[in-house]
Amino acid sequence: MSKNAIQWICQIGLCTLSVGGAVSIAGDTPPSVSVTQTSEITMEELFAGYDVDGNGLLEESECACTSSKQCDANKDGRVSFEEFSDVIVKYVGSQDDALRIVSQLGGVEKFCAAAKQGQLDHIFDVSVDGVFAQWDRNGSGVLEPAECVCEGSKSADANSDGLVSKEEMIYLAESQFGSVDEFLAVVRKSGGVEAFYDEVATDASTFGAVFARYDQNRNGLLEPSEWVCESSRSADLNRDGRVTKSEMATVAERAFGSLDRFEQYVKSQGGAAKFYARRH
Repeated sequence: MSKNAIQWICQIGLCTLSVGGAVSIAGDTPPSVSVTQTSEITMEELFAGYDVDGNGLLEESECACTSSKQCDANKDGRVSFEEFSDVIVKYVGSQDDALRIVSQLGGVEKFCAAAKQGQLDHIFDVSVDGVFAQWDRNGSGVLEPAECVCEGSKSADANSDGLVSKEEMIYLAESQFGSVDEFLAVVRKSGGVEAFYDEVATDASTFGAVFARYDQNRNGLLEPSEWVCESSRSADLNRDGRVTKSEMATVAERAFGSLDRFEQYVKSQGGAAKFYARRH
């Protein structure tokens, strides 16, 4: 897990995925998209970020990310604002939720740049198979007791055989959320499969799960009020008044030698939630 953790801390040097879906982009952005203040974002501005030629429709060449490519409901080769909005709501749950994600990503310009570079597929390409695989750490096709690291997965063993199958997980999702689609919408709101796991897996021992305990407001950064132990206080390496996930990972590696050893220690403490509780 630690190798995966560090990979999504610095994906190809372009972005840093944080719990709750916050991403900071460090690459170039299309000059045709105007900078938008995150506090004033509208769906019209988000649509305009894709609509490079400004004709009010997205041509095939302008549908440069997974979600926009699936917006052409009437299959006429173009995407209207209404079709675009409908798919956003289907994926995320509401326009407000969509704009919140855009704001967390730094505004329309950075969101569109990240989407067109494929950096946001982890948020929108969500499936039951992907969610189940995140829990199934050993790839056995079933969840053993040690892999049931949240109350939901612990209660999913419908036939009480000590194992949770994918079908049992689907049944639980349907019973708790009303439908699989509603469940997957919640996963997307959390920032994707891995971020969702880190958020809810209270007994997990991954680095991401630990960071999620500290990040109480789920904005992907630790503010001074969230620095509740000496290690978190010292993790502000660039002295900008906040701690990123990559800064915290650096501190953990320095203290334990590697993220593997850090996660082993967290496991010995009873998981991320108990690790955090002892330091809070």
